Amino acid sequence: SQFYSLLHIIDPDEFNNEWKYKYRYCDPVKTFFGWKFDGLSNAEELHNRISKFMIRRLKEDVLKDLPPKIRSVIPLQITDNERKIYIETDKELEDAIVNKETNVLSKMAKLKQVAFQVKKNSAIQFIKDYIENVGKLVVFIWHIESYNILMKEFEKIAVGINGSVSIQDRNKAVEEFQNNPKIKLFVGQIKSAGTGLTLTASSCTVLEFGMTAPQHLQAEDRVHRIGQEADSVLAQYLILEDSIEQDCMNTLNKRAKHLDAVLDGKYDSQDMFKIEDDMSEDIIKEYKRRKMIK
Repeated sequence: SQFYSLLHIIDPDEFNNEWKYKYRYCDPVKTFFGWKFDGLSNAEELHNRISKFMIRRLKEDVLKDLPPKIRSVIPLQITDNERKIYIETDKELEDAIVNKETNVLSKMAKLKQVAFQVKKNSAIQFIKDYIENVGKLVVFIWHIESYNILMKEFEKIAVGINGSVSIQDRNKAVEEFQNNPKIKLFVGQIKSAGTGLTLTASSCTVLEFGMTAPQHLQAEDRVHRIGQEADSVLAQYLILEDSIEQDCMNTLNKRAKHLDAVLDGKYDSQDMFKIEDDMSEDIIKEYKRRKMIK
């Protein structure tokens, strides 16, 4: 039934009556409260009507064209009150930059934490929806406070690794995530869980940004390993729109492209030191560019 609005936009002459469409194709059922259109009827006829403008590409047909790893940005929605909290902290950073204060980097670090705090409800809902509809998920974060929030929220179905987890417990967490069907979520701090682990039971989602581009590429590759059953790994970045996280994402993308060029031999290797540097200064530059601050 939800397909009708799209078909009407594509071909308003062919699909010009929603009632007739639903009555013909949505398995109408008359109830005490009115008509219900929750099913499917006359499927072959509908297929024939839409085949003139619908292209369906099956995975087996396009598999060779799929990149081994896809980076996707997903903007999260927040409430007006949450946005107000973010704006207050954002103003502190903006003022510090304009007034050339010495605490700009600490203000930026605070703003990144606030960005997670105001988007956490939307992020948690995203994780719940993903687990329910798709399956296992790996989530990378930066701050221990964020780690604790997620582990508490998903304590019955999650395992995690932070800086205080022993090698033995690290191995156990990975084993549980990979092989226990009841464990749906792996939460890892980027610095502690971003290297050396094999987490091929799922795709990757990043909720907080680390400090260098290689940290993120390594974290993404925890799910892009030999033995990965998926044909293509999706690295999803859940970011707060119109925020410092956009600046982090832009900086990460630029540095990742530079890193690829270095590894492919198309870039001056001396620039590798810059790529591995803390991204903070470049994030501030992106922030100033977005805010049009001179």
